[in-house]
Amino acid sequence: TGIAPEETLGVGDTAADQEWLDVVGWSAAPSNGRGKLQGVDYVAQKPVVDGLVEILERLKENGYRGLS
Repeated sequence: TGIAPEETLGVGDTAADQEWLDVVGWSAAPSNGRGKLQGVDYVAQKPVVDGLVEILERLKENGYRGLS
């Protein structure tokens, strides 16, 4: 795609997602991923799809400059 990993948002919710979340610029998880992933930048308050929407809204609020 030509997009650098550090310019990429990754969202996961299982331990199987950990390896690729470690290489993206911003990592996040819906609340159902809490405790399954280490070192994500943001964990949403809501689970599953609602959590993804929350993550995307937070990213937009921050001017697409990360989630912290």
